[in-house]
Amino acid sequence: MASSAKPIVSYLGPTASYSHQAVQQVFSEDKWALQPVASIDDVFEVTQDGLTTAGIVPFENSTNGSVVFTLDNLADRYGRYKDVTIDGEIFVGVHHCLVGRRDASEPAEADSPEGSGTCTPTATDPSPLKPRTAPLTSIRHVKRVYSHPQAFGQCTAFLSSYLRDVEMLEVSSTSKAAEMASEDETGTSAAIATHLASDLYKMDLLGENIEDREDNTTRFLIIGTNRAHCLDQLWQEQSMTKTGSKSLVSFTVPHTAPGALADVLSCFREFNLNMTSINSRPSLLAPFQYTFFVEFLGHRHDDPDGKVKQVLDRIDQVAQSWRWLGSWDIPWESFYSSAIPLHIITLTTLFVLSFHFRTVLAIIPWLDESPRPLTHASNIFMLNHEMMTPNRWNAAGFWSLDTIHRSRFQAYPHVALLNLIITSDKATDQKIFWKP
Repeated sequence: MASSAKPIVSYLGPTASYSHQAVQQVFSEDKWALQPVASIDDVFEVTQDGLTTAGIVPFENSTNGSVVFTLDNLADRYGRYKDVTIDGEIFVGVHHCLVGRRDASEPAEADSPEGSGTCTPTATDPSPLKPRTAPLTSIRHVKRVYSHPQAFGQCTAFLSSYLRDVEMLEVSSTSKAAEMASEDETGTSAAIATHLASDLYKMDLLGENIEDREDNTTRFLIIGTNRAHCLDQLWQEQSMTKTGSKSLVSFTVPHTAPGALADVLSCFREFNLNMTSINSRPSLLAPFQYTFFVEFLGHRHDDPDGKVKQVLDRIDQVAQSWRWLGSWDIPWESFYSSAIPLHIITLTTLFVLSFHFRTVLAIIPWLDESPRPLTHASNIFMLNHEMMTPNRWNAAGFWSLDTIHRSRFQAYPHVALLNLIITSDKATDQKIFWKP
């Protein structure tokens, strides 16, 4: 472990990436040193080598699916990361911006380059993709767009409608994309990145909320090694109520044996363990052979009925090879961060959960540095006369509301969703972290 006054957590950088936002949700800079690295490969390498205590890597997006770079490292085809395991997960609401330089010679009205697509149905395309938002200004001058492959996949409607014939260049992260676009002195480069990145690199906002879906969310994994004992202290500090646990295993099966994959998957049904995701990546052992990944509910080290041990023992019997990649607790406060610019009117969804007609949780957003009087909320929605207040401040260019992750409510019928319009006339936005 590198000598440092604080334990280190590494993430896919540069600063202002979505991985950076994920780190800030869980790891306090008062107690942790936040270290950006150049690639997902680097996060795994410094974690394995003991140069960092924990690493944050994107695992899957609700719109564009799994992050193959992370899966390839978890497959660990060459045995480089034998000590790395998964210790937790973080959800981050992802809202993309198109950042670049405004062209002063172009009209201020929204416009796009020649050859761009259209949202108008035609005989050849009767149901074209419809973007959620239009450009904020003219983007006719844009010739190339930088971003991470996942970001491109999450903004297909906007890109096909307004930037169809523009060159798309894949880079390691959205914040790296903003950095590269900012270095183009011609002003013809743009990037899909965070609102924070536009401020960091002093870029203009050419478009906001350009993602295909409003509920666009990325799940990040916290990785560590069996040497990283201070992660245990992190979970104790979070003081979160556990609602379950997950595990992830990888395995290979004989390629020519009929039913070999089904034999492994049937193990989970046999021991009544729910699978929550299945992925595959080329194993590179031979062409068109694969490493499979199964995520399921249950914890290897907290297994009172022995089901997880039984299923792993059975997998050992029927799989060609397999590896346990980690088990982690699912906290009740499995939240994500939604970036909401305050200089516009926006719609925020509040989640209220009640059991047996007794409200146990209410999340109310406040826009001021200090909590407003209780009476101010009476015309909005207030239960049990309780309200949430911010516990951490950071002036970073946007306001962030941490809420319960949407999927956590699917199993509970007593959930009320309340929409609230919020406004602000502040010239500078604030970033507020909330936690129930």
